[in-house]
Amino acid sequence: MRNARWRRESRGFTLTEVLAAVVLTAVALLPVLHALVSSQVVGARTERATVALALAVKRTESIRAAARTSFSTNLSTSSEPLSGSYLCTVQDGQESSTLKSIKVLVGYDANGDGTLAAGEVDIVLDSMIASRG
Repeated sequence: MRNARWRRESRGFTLTEVLAAVVLTAVALLPVLHALVSSQVVGARTERATVALALAVKRTESIRAAARTSFSTNLSTSSEPLSGSYLCTVQDGQESSTLKSIKVLVGYDANGDGTLAAGEVDIVLDSMIASRG
């Protein structure tokens, strides 16, 4: 008789217990999943900004090198392709006969239209270039 009672009591979990365990597990994992998705989004943004910064620095250095040989040349460009889907716009402002301001805007062409829109700009570098002559 004792064996019969023990078998009846140890049949397993009820449906209510299983559902409660599933709900508790889901509630516990939800913040973890949210954190994983958030960290992936932040990682992608950081990678995009890092690439854009490296491209902007490289483009700024090439502008400085070009200005050494032909300072009076207007170096402005619009939506110039750089690497992959990254685009660059250069704004050349002549401050005086011996000083010009250069603004380099680099961003990822998210919509693929070949133009760097204001919402796509990731990095803006402002520089001043002086004539040596």
